[in-house]
Amino acid sequence: MLLALCLLLSGCAYAVPTGSPIPEPTMTPTPIEAAVPTPSAAPTPVPTPEPTPEPSFDALPHDPVLAEGPAADEAYFADAVFFGNSMIMGLGAFGGLEQASFIASTSASVVNVVKMKPEEPADAEDAMLDLLCAGDWGKIYIELGVNEIGFEPEYFVELYGALLDRIEEAQPDAEIVLMGLTPVTAKKDAAGPTFSRERVEAYNAALLELAAERGCWYLDVTEPLAGEDGFLAETESLDGIHPTKEKYPLWADWIRTHTPPERSPAAAAEAEALSAPQLPKLPARERVDDAYFDGAVFFGNSLVAGLSQYGGLDRADFLASVGVNVADARIALLPGAAEGSGITMFQVLVGRPREKLYTLFGINEMGFEPDYFATLYESLIDAALAVQPELTVYITSLSPLTEERCGWDTVYTMEKVTAYNEALYALAARRGWYYLDLMDALGGPDGYLPEEISTDGVHLTPEGYLIWADYLRTHYAD
Repeated sequence: MLLALCLLLSGCAYAVPTGSPIPEPTMTPTPIEAAVPTPSAAPTPVPTPEPTPEPSFDALPHDPVLAEGPAADEAYFADAVFFGNSMIMGLGAFGGLEQASFIASTSASVVNVVKMKPEEPADAEDAMLDLLCAGDWGKIYIELGVNEIGFEPEYFVELYGALLDRIEEAQPDAEIVLMGLTPVTAKKDAAGPTFSRERVEAYNAALLELAAERGCWYLDVTEPLAGEDGFLAETESLDGIHPTKEKYPLWADWIRTHTPPERSPAAAAEAEALSAPQLPKLPARERVDDAYFDGAVFFGNSLVAGLSQYGGLDRADFLASVGVNVADARIALLPGAAEGSGITMFQVLVGRPREKLYTLFGINEMGFEPDYFATLYESLIDAALAVQPELTVYITSLSPLTEERCGWDTVYTMEKVTAYNEALYALAARRGWYYLDLMDALGGPDGYLPEEISTDGVHLTPEGYLIWADYLRTHYAD
């Protein structure tokens, strides 16, 4: 003990760093096992499905919903064809529509009908779509969607619309009826989101809107097949999706009492107009002031450069170069850029936010085929939209040529101008872009560019550019 005391006094113990508190020891209690109560499982909340909103047809050109009327006799269906999937096969086998024709296959979809041979008629050698297009039909009823139920509704109707393009081109005089997807059972609905009532309703809402936009008819088949709860009864379905054979006569009776109204000449003309592409040619409107062109950029060739100099659209930006065409517009250097800078017109175009894009090309591409020209044009605009997707796009037609220029020039001809403009018109219609028609703005009564507003039969005088600018002030989108 004396030795230990001496060691302590001599400083041979471990030192604790200054400022570090010495923790007091604590006793770790030995845990006592206790029964842990098992929590009762909370009930899984069942979400209340939001109702699928009904499309508003206030802004659409055509109300597609077939209303109930007197039942058609069997002769009415002598020129009718039912086209589609296994539901159509069931309707053909059990519906009693004896005078109608049926082109159907169990697994038919908007994707595969272009190459799939039908099960009905069984002896067919051609693909389903080829058979449909080759027939002479007055009415075409289509039932598709159950085999595409995994697609997003928007993608489904996009493919459906492409299918309608083929059908309408081959059968321009036929009444086309898009039938909705059939209801599912409550048990199938509860099994998962794929074959669910909500999914079916979303598809049907998309089909309803597609029919309105395309001038077709829409037939809802939920009402004749579903119960008051909106589901197909369990005892009336084979698998939760397909109805039993007893339900098909009810569907057929619903078809008989919901037929397209008889076409008057005016109605036939309206249907033809609706089935054609809606070409976005802008009509004349009240004149806007130049503040409208804030955020606008004009992109193109020497004619755009002339508009910049003489048009008086001082609040717009202009990116133009003499000799530029759609093939090299993305790499053409910005006029006036320092040599070796590498700054291109396109870089400046997308380098800051724009609201409106006005394009004019074509006069330097006269050696291109019109379709190739339009393809390059589309690619150029898509490149701009990839950077600035909110741009409002205005495609400007080629301007007319003077009669004198057309009389001696074999490169610049009105035939070529017309062909190019038709290709641009179709491109604008397909993509939903606006089309500005310089043939209307600048052409004289004979369609040619008046000599007095042209410097060389192609380009304009300052007065010509002012006419063009005034046209832009009265032809615009909201």
